[in-house]
Amino acid sequence: MRSVPTPTADPTTALPLTAWRSTLGPAPRVTPMTGSTSAVWRVADSDGRAYVLKRLAATSPAALADEHRVLTHLVRAGVPAAPAVRTDAGTLTATERAIGPGQDPGNGPGPAYQLTPELPADHDDPERRPDADRVCFRIGAAIGRLHVALASYPDAVPSYELDLVPRTFDEAYPRLPPDVIARTVAPLRARMTAALADLPRQLIHGDCHPGNVLVHDGDVSGFVDVDHLPVGPRIYDLAYHLTHRVRGIVTAASGRAEREEVFRRVVGRYVDGYHASRPMTAGERAAVVPAMLAGEMILTEWNLRDPAQAEWYEHGVRSLVWMSERYDELLAAVGAPSSAP
Repeated sequence: MRSVPTPTADPTTALPLTAWRSTLGPAPRVTPMTGSTSAVWRVADSDGRAYVLKRLAATSPAALADEHRVLTHLVRAGVPAAPAVRTDAGTLTATERAIGPGQDPGNGPGPAYQLTPELPADHDDPERRPDADRVCFRIGAAIGRLHVALASYPDAVPSYELDLVPRTFDEAYPRLPPDVIARTVAPLRARMTAALADLPRQLIHGDCHPGNVLVHDGDVSGFVDVDHLPVGPRIYDLAYHLTHRVRGIVTAASGRAEREEVFRRVVGRYVDGYHASRPMTAGERAAVVPAMLAGEMILTEWNLRDPAQAEWYEHGVRSLVWMSERYDELLAAVGAPSSAP
């Protein structure tokens, strides 16, 4: 589940590690994970097996149980994910309590923590690898396999509907500055609306940016933040992932021309990989680029709401400009004719 910012606690006292004593042993090694705005620690047991301990935002036990069932289903279906490690008491979380002389950490009133296996992940950009074509195909294929598994999930999931056309054009579109709209998506609105209508829908990830799709040694090693899953167009996850790849291009400090050229070459590989795992209709392939722009409009409008995200908002505007100027070129790159609606 998503975590919340908090001061780093003393791992030898405040963190409820004894709740997982049978897993971690009596003296696990705890290291705060730097570079995160959340309260997250890396925990290693005596054999060197690594886990992630995360302080959770307020959430209901039912929501935690739903997430755990979904993640367990994904793992059984062959999709890499990290279900929570149950405590020695059989619960999905443990809570800290005030520590005094002679007391031992354990369950009590206080914030909830969750322990999950650490999934391996590289920190390099897969598009900058010499085998980028192969790796990008594998990323698309993994998102497709995720969708196949989510479509076969047998239980109900408390969810919400992601209605892409109204979310994009009834909500985000009028809230973005008119000058931004005029030089980006306004000339494309009719084509985008037609392309995004009546797409196949199912349970999807909903936040499938590159940080939630872990890659290690050229293959997808895991999906994280698999919670709050919406029902929406199944191509949205792929398109949203590609939107963030474009943000990486427009914010590159150097080598932008090279990165643009690589993306033009590999964007179709992402789509072909997805199609290999989850066959797409012709309409879905034609909707990938419109959905990329829709995802960026939603994200940019969200950034606009918070003054603290002003820099991210500017990144989004640059991404909208870049994609809008290359709309037909991108359609061709993913295998959709430029005349597609």
